[in-house]
Amino acid sequence: MSVQNITISHVELSNTDLSVLKVSLGIAGGRDDVNMQLLDKSDLSGNIVVVDTDTEAGKQFCSQFQYGRQRVMLLLSSETVNEQRNPTLKKPVRVQTLKDVLVDLYEEMFVKKQLGNVKRSDATGTAQQPAVAASTAPAPAKKPTEMLFFVLLNLRESKQAAQIFCPPHSPLFIDAKQELVACSASRETLRKMTYGESGPVRSTPISGSDFNILSRGQLIMPLNSLLWSAGVYGSNGILLPGHSLDTPVQMNAWPNLSRLEFSPEHMKLASLMTSQALSLKQIQEQSKLPMPFIIGFYNACYASGLIVIKPSHLPTATPQAKAPVKSNLLNKIAQRLKLSMTTH
Repeated sequence: MSVQNITISHVELSNTDLSVLKVSLGIAGGRDDVNMQLLDKSDLSGNIVVVDTDTEAGKQFCSQFQYGRQRVMLLLSSETVNEQRNPTLKKPVRVQTLKDVLVDLYEEMFVKKQLGNVKRSDATGTAQQPAVAASTAPAPAKKPTEMLFFVLLNLRESKQAAQIFCPPHSPLFIDAKQELVACSASRETLRKMTYGESGPVRSTPISGSDFNILSRGQLIMPLNSLLWSAGVYGSNGILLPGHSLDTPVQMNAWPNLSRLEFSPEHMKLASLMTSQALSLKQIQEQSKLPMPFIIGFYNACYASGLIVIKPSHLPTATPQAKAPVKSNLLNKIAQRLKLSMTTH
């Protein structure tokens, strides 16, 4: 078995955070397939660069960072920031959470199989093949009110903060006003949650202050990313309440697939749904994809604000035929052209 060497740089870490990083690397590097090496403070060439953004030097480094295919930043902050591009841990940093994030980043860069530069894969390191099959598998007997996607969407629409329990996994902390999620779960555990591989989901309201306290030491991520995955893979073929399979809909933009989980079939659906207004039944007829798979994609796109329902100003699936041009008008144009040519 070949061993992958991963180098870790650090920028402006406190002595405590640096000690936590060293312990985390010791645990994460205990695998047979990876060797994680911490570089000297002056060496910033690591595959993973851990940056304390509470310092001016850390902020400056982030603004000048050169991204690469096998190079990424991990941010540490005492603030609850909505960072779209880089994983962020809220201080004080915990050993286990930091270890899980380092392993996830390693797998993201070196293990997972990608489609072009954007295809995401399963957190086990095997290609995420049948996204269609995952969405069409027999659904557990849960009500929408007990499913993560619908719970998250309800919280987002009501702008509430809550603690979400997805037994037997660790809880999620949501602040819908800030559009943030905090958790200590690894990516593999998050995948299980969003795919519906848990018991009935329930939530308990908390305050924004509670969220700020409970999020300490947790991984912070955008709410929209979790909503997307839960909609695409965890809707279990259940259409959003009040929506219809017969109503024409159209996407007003493509989802940002470079930062979201997707499969080639999702690209096919996005292309079809942005080109014209179609009902979900018509989309199934044209795409030949299973309806539960289409519903999952539709739910996620709607939650992301990408769906226009009954778009009156957009082209429909059956555009009206243009009225034929009268022949006498064509004759007049032809005669005028002929006259113009004979005068030169």
